[in-house]
Amino acid sequence: MKRHGFTLIELLIVVAIIAILAAIAVPNFLEAQTRSRVSRAQNDLRSISLAMESYRIDNNTYPSHFRYSPLGYGSTSTSMDSKLLTTPISYISVFPNDIFRIIAGQSQPKYRLYALAYVPCTPSAKYPSGYCRDYHAFPKTTWMTWSLGPDGLTNTGGYFSEQIIIKNEALPSPSIGIDRDGKPIGPDTLYNGMRYDPTNGTVSYGDIYRFSDEAKTRDN
Repeated sequence: MKRHGFTLIELLIVVAIIAILAAIAVPNFLEAQTRSRVSRAQNDLRSISLAMESYRIDNNTYPSHFRYSPLGYGSTSTSMDSKLLTTPISYISVFPNDIFRIIAGQSQPKYRLYALAYVPCTPSAKYPSGYCRDYHAFPKTTWMTWSLGPDGLTNTGGYFSEQIIIKNEALPSPSIGIDRDGKPIGPDTLYNGMRYDPTNGTVSYGDIYRFSDEAKTRDN
C-alpha cells in the first residue's frame, strides 16, 4: 500500500530547515540593506561636495547661511542655504534627502550643511591656532556636511572640523553620552560627533561625514 502525504516528523524537519535558512538569510538581507543605504548617503555627499566646489569656483565663496541669503532673509536658521546650489544656477539638480533621517522620522530630512570662514582671534584652549569659526564672515572658505548614519541618532549638533571629531573619538568613553534628542551616543562628550565605522558592525554609532579641504585640517 502506497503512503500519501508527510509524517509529522518530516514536516517538523522541513519547518526546522526553513527556520534555519531564514535565520541566515534575514540578517544578511538587513545587512545588505544597510550597506546599500550607506553607499547612497556617501554618493549623495559626494554630489553635494562637487556642487559646493563648483559654486565656489564661480563665486569665490561657498553659499551663505540661510538667514543671510536672498531666499531666507530674516530667518533665524544658522545652517547653509542649500537652495543656492539649485537656484538660479543648478550646481546640483535637487538637494537630496538623507535616507537615514527619513528612516529616523525627522521632520527635516535634508542633509545638514554648514559653510563658514576662519578668522584671526586670541589663541585659547578652544582655538589653539588663533583662528575662530565665524558664520558671519565673508567669503565662506570652508564647509562640512553629514548623514545621520545607520544608528539613527543625532550625534552631530553643528559644524566641526574633521580633527575635532577625530580627537573626540580618541577620548576614553567608558560611559554612553546623551545626544540633544535625549538618546544615547557613543562618546561621553556631547554633540562633537564621531565617524561611522562599519568595522564596528554595519549598524554602529556615528555619522557619515564629508569635509572641505580646510575643514580636514583645522583644529577647531
